[in-house]
Amino acid sequence: MPEIPLIVLAPVQYERLPMLRVALRYAICLALTAMNAGVIAFAGAALYRATYGHPIELAAVTVLFAALLGSLVRVWIVAFRPHVR
Repeated sequence: MPEIPLIVLAPVQYERLPMLRVALRYAICLALTAMNAGVIAFAGAALYRATYGHPIELAAVTVLFAALLGSLVRVWIVAFRPHVR
């Protein structure tokens, strides 16, 4: 049988983020969370009242708010996952 060379990957190294960068990311995430909460508080009730009785529009507004919250969760996940070098 022919010998097939094996490919060995180098081990992944995690680097620690400086505290200033972590604090900046945390502040940005808090600002985005506050902004999204403001959008939901001020526009949410009005949009749901405006779409009352219109099931397609209500579904569209619901999907848009779910996407807003999903993007917020994604920001928090990306901001605090370990960075691979």
